[in-house]
Amino acid sequence: NENNGFGVADYSVFAGVLVISCGIGLYFSYKGNKSPEEFFMGNRRMHHLPVSMSLLTTFLSSYTVLGYPAEVYANGIQICMVMLGVVLAIIFSSYLIIPVLHPLKLTSINEYLLLRFKSKELRTCIFLLSVTNIMILSGVTLYAATIVLASITKLQYYDQHLFTWNRLYNIFCLS
Repeated sequence: NENNGFGVADYSVFAGVLVISCGIGLYFSYKGNKSPEEFFMGNRRMHHLPVSMSLLTTFLSSYTVLGYPAEVYANGIQICMVMLGVVLAIIFSSYLIIPVLHPLKLTSINEYLLLRFKSKELRTCIFLLSVTNIMILSGVTLYAATIVLASITKLQYYDQHLFTWNRLYNIFCLS
């Protein structure tokens, strides 16, 4: 069978994942009082598991899922040494950075930069660099997801592009 596209079961699982994700987002967007403290920081009362899962998902994206196996296939498993750096960064952050930042009740590193260096120019520069980084990574991530969806479904490239932009719209506007 040369058909490499989605079947009925595949489309059902795909639709189910999207419906469940939207349902979770809508549930939590209407639940609670929605103050900035509650929305962004979880009232600072969240347990370690949801926080760690949230941090983990910020590091995973389509280029990670696609790129690491391709890198291992092409060059061997030395890319796994990156995980050593991740473990060391988590230990460093847990014992040296979080004990400094958590008692200050800050919501972002930008607030810390303003408190520490008292420089709005530095804060603006770091903000612009962060936005540029996020825009580039979002473009790569959307493009990778579009290529994957176009290769496994029968939808055209532009349909997939519209789907991924619709997904971004739902994430940013409905939450």
